[in-house]
Amino acid sequence: MYEGRTFTARREGYVTTLTAFAMDTYMTVSVRGIDSFEAAKAAGELIEEYDSLFSVSGSGSDIAAINSAAGEPVNISSETLRQITASIEVSGRSGGAFDITVEPLADAWGFSGGSEYRIPSDLEISQLLDKVDYSRIQISGNTLSIPDDMKISLGATAKGYTSDALVALFGSYRVDGAVISLGGNVQTFGTKKDGSEWIIAIQDPNDPERYTGTVSVSETAVVTSGNYQRYFESGGKRYGHIIDPATGYPVQNGLLSATVICHSGLLSDCLSTALFVLGEEGAKSYYETYGGFDMILITSDGRIIVTSGIAGSYTQEKNSPYILEVF
Repeated sequence: MYEGRTFTARREGYVTTLTAFAMDTYMTVSVRGIDSFEAAKAAGELIEEYDSLFSVSGSGSDIAAINSAAGEPVNISSETLRQITASIEVSGRSGGAFDITVEPLADAWGFSGGSEYRIPSDLEISQLLDKVDYSRIQISGNTLSIPDDMKISLGATAKGYTSDALVALFGSYRVDGAVISLGGNVQTFGTKKDGSEWIIAIQDPNDPERYTGTVSVSETAVVTSGNYQRYFESGGKRYGHIIDPATGYPVQNGLLSATVICHSGLLSDCLSTALFVLGEEGAKSYYETYGGFDMILITSDGRIIVTSGIAGSYTQEKNSPYILEVF
């Protein structure tokens, strides 16, 4: 066993399990192979490094440096730059449904910065909406600046980027297979011991202790976004942590969750949030326009919408109350 600052690695035979709490979520990485212990230890150290680098606070954080620079350009790492570049692309394609400058609103609702949950006034939301605009992010080489009244967060990209990095890392070790689970982000590496595909469960947003079905995949990322994990209730109403950049309020559009399946963990992370904000019709339109991924949408009226590319790989749970639709 090895204990890092935020993680523990335990080996049993050729399998090592890494557990950690970082990026505000619980993480589990299971690695199989001759070098599983060494690979898992390196993975834990990389997670700790990225947790500091992508945090909204801390002296070693690119994001903290950007947010406190009062509009001045800041030199940032290539890791941070790649996330922000990918974010801006998805922001443009989704009409701003995905926007990493939504941080002031997330903070106002109590979903960031350790603030207490609260419902901001309409006036406060209106004022904060003026500070949300991804197009005002300025990039020149490895420097980045934002207006002094804006803030950014990589909360919707860091886990996806990290899982991609872990897949690349495992390629340097004698590792046969691995499952990376970072909160709602799952990514696979290599194969199962028997050579069959990985079976990934899709959580039921109405009952997170259960799942609606499973999808069989090879080496890929499966990332889910929804407002059923982080939320608070007030006056009999639930307020989730994903904020609509257009309204300043938590998303309530008939979607309970959006799952994206594609090779890139970073892209899956961006897209799952974007599609959840866009809603059913917007998500379908995005899929038809850009493609390059598959998705599973779960709606509040009891439907599961699966794209045709993975329809044959999705297995509905027995006695499921949901109606399956193929798009």
